Amino acid sequence: MHKGPHAILLTILLWIAVHGSFAQRNVLDKLIQETELQVSRNNLEAALPNAHRIVQLFPTSPDGYLLRARIYEGLGKNAAALTDLGLAIAVDPENPESRFMRGMLAYRNERLDLARIDFRFLLKTKESVTNTVFFRQNNFQGTDRITTMQSGPTDQLLHLLGLVEIKAANYKRAIEILDSAAVINRYEADVFAHRGLAYEKIGNDSLANRDYEIAFKLNPDHPIVLANQSIRLSKTGKAEESKARISQAIQINPRSPDLYAERAWLHLEEKNFEAALQDYDSAIRRDPNNTEWWYNRGLALEKCGKPIAAFDSFGKALILDERNAKAWFMQGYLQLKKNQFSEAVKSFTNAITIDSNYGMAYQNRAIAYYRMGQLQQACADVEQATQLAQPEAVLMKKKMCR
Repeated sequence: MHKGPHAILLTILLWIAVHGSFAQRNVLDKLIQETELQVSRNNLEAALPNAHRIVQLFPTSPDGYLLRARIYEGLGKNAAALTDLGLAIAVDPENPESRFMRGMLAYRNERLDLARIDFRFLLKTKESVTNTVFFRQNNFQGTDRITTMQSGPTDQLLHLLGLVEIKAANYKRAIEILDSAAVINRYEADVFAHRGLAYEKIGNDSLANRDYEIAFKLNPDHPIVLANQSIRLSKTGKAEESKARISQAIQINPRSPDLYAERAWLHLEEKNFEAALQDYDSAIRRDPNNTEWWYNRGLALEKCGKPIAAFDSFGKALILDERNAKAWFMQGYLQLKKNQFSEAVKSFTNAITIDSNYGMAYQNRAIAYYRMGQLQQACADVEQATQLAQPEAVLMKKKMCR
């Protein structure tokens, strides 16, 4: 049958479109393979220009954004990674890998609103989520570590949502969600361990211990269970056994900052300040946003005879929480030791403004005022310290309030 010129032209255009599409896909696949090879070799800086090129050439494909997000995350540029994952979702809202990656990264970076959105979305469309996605992206570390994938995505997504609520301090809501996960999968130690953690946070030790026991039977080497055993042993004075448990937990899960911080606290109680400092450094490298760890690190540094580094560490704690009265006090204490009396008064005043019953702050501010010759203020502060039951203040009052 003879074709007219218009039909021939249409056939040619269709052929060009189809084969052009195949050619484009080949180019995209080749660029992705080259870039992923660089990523696998940890050449992230070298891989980044290729990822930029993929995004520029194929702006409607989620692949480039996903790949670049992985590179940004590896480089520690988490805000840029979250932006790229948002672009990948905008291009293809149904892509489970984009949703899962963003949910995980958002959780780790305290963007709990985004994490909720993505995990809930995946839960509603769970038929499209495969275990492959979880296995490929199973980089949830620390006390939120996923260890198994036994029953499919539903219980794991509920587990993740439960972890989001634990991090948000919505413990009762977390328990409700983890209840559902436990009904679906009775063999997942993580679910019981984290539900135990939530029960512990609301003060229900009975149910917390029940869940820890279940988790222990399912997985005797579970880091949270080991950490819980460590705390119990510490409370009963069994320091060496306690450290052995927490060290075992760290060996199993070396990327968990909480475990290092727990062991650091045990070292502090034993006055092993060098060991405490090493563990706080390990915890902070993995999570630099915990004000208590910076504060405790400052205590360890001060005891190690490193006042300048200690002052800086207390300062980092205050950047994270300017209402940390203990950190203000310790900065004032270090300033007082260096005879920086006016600066010490300011620091102690900040501590007292935050906590009006801070007896030691009044007592130390009294010393600073006294050394500055401001006897009236010194007497008023030492009187306040006496009323707040500071034992040394009684003797100081005799000297300062003549």
